[in-house]
Amino acid sequence: MLLTVTRKWETEFAICGELSIDGDFFSYTIEPAREKPIHPGHPCIPAGDYAVRMTMSPHLKYVTPEILNVPDRTAIRIHVANGASELLGCTGVGSEHKPNWVSNSKDTFARLMKLLLPASGIRITYIDPPKGEDSADQRISETVQQEGDAGRVEPDFQEGAPQA
Repeated sequence: MLLTVTRKWETEFAICGELSIDGDFFSYTIEPAREKPIHPGHPCIPAGDYAVRMTMSPHLKYVTPEILNVPDRTAIRIHVANGASELLGCTGVGSEHKPNWVSNSKDTFARLMKLLLPASGIRITYIDPPKGEDSADQRISETVQQEGDAGRVEPDFQEGAPQA
């Protein structure tokens, strides 16, 4: 099974994209910003191809897809999250999106888990947008500046923490 996260819309606070499974659209995604994430030291992970295994999250207390062998990082997961303030390098999923936000994350995550739990050989590829395609990014950046910061909330967890 191949998951693909195609990063589409980047603001100074978050990256929204689309998750497909074996080439079919499944949901929208939210990740921390790459340059200046809300939680310093916890940006989105590098674009690339990674193995995935289903493991219990010690912090979240539920099984999630864990993304393996991320350079200089551990405990990178796909989990329930509506905004980048809930992520430390991980990816959240939702059925709708707007700048810096995905909605219906719990339901979307439950649908994803129904597909992933019985699967084997799961891989995930993260794809950055081609350089120079910034017209959508610029529009989103302007919208975010008009709306203001969606709120920076410090979580009390360490999922996605940099490797010591």
